[in-house]
Amino acid sequence: MDLGLDGRIAIVNGASQGIGLGIARTLAEEGARVVATARREPALNEAVDALAAETGGEVAAVQLPRLAAGGLYYTAVARGSRLCATHCGQVTVV
Repeated sequence: MDLGLDGRIAIVNGASQGIGLGIARTLAEEGARVVATARREPALNEAVDALAAETGGEVAAVQLPRLAAGGLYYTAVARGSRLCATHCGQVTVV
């Protein structure tokens, strides 16, 4: 499948397992530069290493802190997007 994502920068939340991991894998296979985020750093690092090895793509990890209130989740995701933009370039796929 060709989604036209080659070279685009994608940020995927919850990328250490489940649906988030599957989305990150598909984006990396399609040529996107993937920034994977999750709360659990060890699981995130393991997932990112596996994705990079499986896909040969560029995959980076950004650990997001666990925050209690629902409204603060947006703040954590926005922080992850800012970190990504600073280190990788403008995020084009969320």
